[in-house]
Amino acid sequence: MTDHLSIGVIGHVDHGKTTLVKALTGTETDRLAEERRRGLTIVLGFAYRETPSGMIDFIDAPGHADFVRTMISGATGIEAALIVVAANEGIMPQTVEHIRIASLLGIKKAVVALSKIDLATADDIANTTAAVDDFLVRAGFDAPVIVPVSAQDGRGIDDLVEALESLFKDRSPRPETSGFYLPFDRVFTVQGFGTVATGTLRGGVMQVEDTGEIVPLGVAARVRGLEVHGHAVEEARPGQRVAVNIRTDVDIERGQALASSGLLQPAPFWDAHLRLVNDQDRPLKNGTPVRVLHGTTETLAAIRLLDRDSMMPGEVADVQFRLKVPAAAWDQDHFIVRTISPVATIGGGRFLNTRALRRKRFDDATMAQLQAVGGTDVGAAITAHVAQAGLVGVPLGDLETRFALSGDDLQAVLTAAGSHIGPDNLVMDAQAVQKAGDQLTATLAQFHANQSSRLGIGQPELVTALSLKGGAAQIVFNVLLAEKVILLTDGIVSLPGFDPLAALGEAKRAYLDELETRIRDSAMTPPSMGEITSENSKDQALAELLIEVGRLVPLYDHKRTNLFLFHRSAIDQAVVDLRQAFPKGTDFRAGEARGVLNSTRKYVIPFLTYLDRQNITRRKDDLRQMTANTGD
Repeated sequence: MTDHLSIGVIGHVDHGKTTLVKALTGTETDRLAEERRRGLTIVLGFAYRETPSGMIDFIDAPGHADFVRTMISGATGIEAALIVVAANEGIMPQTVEHIRIASLLGIKKAVVALSKIDLATADDIANTTAAVDDFLVRAGFDAPVIVPVSAQDGRGIDDLVEALESLFKDRSPRPETSGFYLPFDRVFTVQGFGTVATGTLRGGVMQVEDTGEIVPLGVAARVRGLEVHGHAVEEARPGQRVAVNIRTDVDIERGQALASSGLLQPAPFWDAHLRLVNDQDRPLKNGTPVRVLHGTTETLAAIRLLDRDSMMPGEVADVQFRLKVPAAAWDQDHFIVRTISPVATIGGGRFLNTRALRRKRFDDATMAQLQAVGGTDVGAAITAHVAQAGLVGVPLGDLETRFALSGDDLQAVLTAAGSHIGPDNLVMDAQAVQKAGDQLTATLAQFHANQSSRLGIGQPELVTALSLKGGAAQIVFNVLLAEKVILLTDGIVSLPGFDPLAALGEAKRAYLDELETRIRDSAMTPPSMGEITSENSKDQALAELLIEVGRLVPLYDHKRTNLFLFHRSAIDQAVVDLRQAFPKGTDFRAGEARGVLNSTRKYVIPFLTYLDRQNITRRKDDLRQMTANTGD
């Protein structure tokens, strides 16, 4: 498969970028009439050249100061830079701005085209070469190859192609992801085909008939067709310039993206690794509002400095963006930070977690987790990512997508970290589960102290009190039940060893035992709650206590007029009797069960209905069979 390399063509206005790209590719990237009339690039231009090492995609970015935003949207997807500097003018303001932005986006490799040598003297060429080399090294680039060229007479073009082709060597690996992500830098309509969007495929493999969603709209979309360099293809791979024919129910526009469903999700906070430019004229204070430019879009946010109150020019820190409105971004993306007004580039970096929770400031554990997420140890990064999610947890699929791990490899990392995986594949950090467990047991202990005559707290009520969400709550309860830290009795949660009956006085306990004996002796013809309370209204509280501790099972008749109080032992014995009378696979009717249980229809029907709910019996029409199930 042909390799691809995305190169951003950057530099000061009128230094000959577009003319040079045409000399390299034969393509005129100024495609708008206004661009040709004004002689400057306004929107991104695209061209390509095939070399023995692979296909080079050129992204021609505007050089004028008014269009830096457009330049950034093109630069966020490039792997290397072709920096065009006019030999007769040298480094100019937009040369500095573009190089700074490329550096902040993590771009280290560059080739410099020293253009317009036909208009420069030998001294001009020598002086500009020395100045550019020094400036790029100080900006953090690898030692650049500088090639004097003239697009007018062709001098140096072959040498420039050779230098560009050398960029295929020693490339940094592209971020791995199991989902595709294509930010749009152009959107247009083609008659007979419909909507077409173009961009550089940033991650994943995209295939014809793939389905995904339009970000940030969350609307479903389907890939009807794909083109790479004007040729129809069945799939596109990371780094390729792609035109995708999209079928969707909404109008789409530049700045949006097509991504695998669930890959990007709106969040109110983003964690990031930020570097400020060296020549910023003032410190960056905590809470400063900024523009975050990423992919092909811009998001408004406020900076949260987590380990300091201000950042000095040139400093590096792990920070958090508090977004003005929740927004989605790709975890693997680099970004640029600009001030609100006047607009100026002040820093940039890469995202660490774009589905973050609000982080504590000046917290050592938080900073350690962010450093691990941003590190090169995948296992440590996964562990830290799960820890950062706290009681919310992380879907297993999100970890597979972000870290491009699945199956045994991911399971091994999570097992080594002691992470817990719930029945719905939610992953939670062991310390978060321990913390929730401690809160839960403390809540139960307090409840037992205050409500000593009640067995415990209903499971839903306890989940609400601790602000646990569905999947996370299930993990916490499963762990505590497995470790026998808590007991669950008919939906009531309690601590082991707690007995609400122990709090009763001697006289009340004796009366309770008498009431329970009377109900137990009634076997399968138990009294109703109404009959109990008609004798003594205070007996209802005692009956309810016996229900709560699981000794009585309240069952309504079919009209819900009588609430019969079956003793647990009577139910257990009745199940044994039915199993003996009707072995597995034997059909029986309610009347036959009535004879075995020595009861009447008004008791047997609610009892059999209860067994149906517990899956102890299986009913079909008027027939039932006993199952192997023992119920809850």
